[in-house]
Amino acid sequence: STIANQFEMSRMIFLWLVSLLQAQYVQALISTQPVSTLLQEHAEQIAKLKSITTQEVGSIDSVPYSNDVFYLRYCLEFADSEEDPETALLENLKWRQGALGQPITRSAAQAVAEATADGGWNNDVVTAAAPYGEQITKY
Repeated sequence: STIANQFEMSRMIFLWLVSLLQAQYVQALISTQPVSTLLQEHAEQIAKLKSITTQEVGSIDSVPYSNDVFYLRYCLEFADSEEDPETALLENLKWRQGALGQPITRSAAQAVAEATADGGWNNDVVTAAAPYGEQITKY
């Protein structure tokens, strides 16, 4: 039962992470404003979040840290919230760099890159990359 619980937790975290990677684009899609406008409107906050990221992870030269839309998600998500985007970003960065998050984020980023390589979405690649992917596909 413990292994089943660990399996389910790993599966849920992986799928949640993939949804977060996609969520950065979904928020922009449902906005009535073009992404370029949103990026301009939130440029100051994005610069602040990028500075925090640089302090925490060192380099922001690779995805997702090199993509301003990654930071725009925090600006939009916490615009009407009591939680500030800086705190949410720091929590996310610490998880991404941690023992649990790092292997999951690497695997998820690679899976998303492969899933979108042909311009569409290949869910089989994502499922196969998920922790315990072989067991998941049985159900």
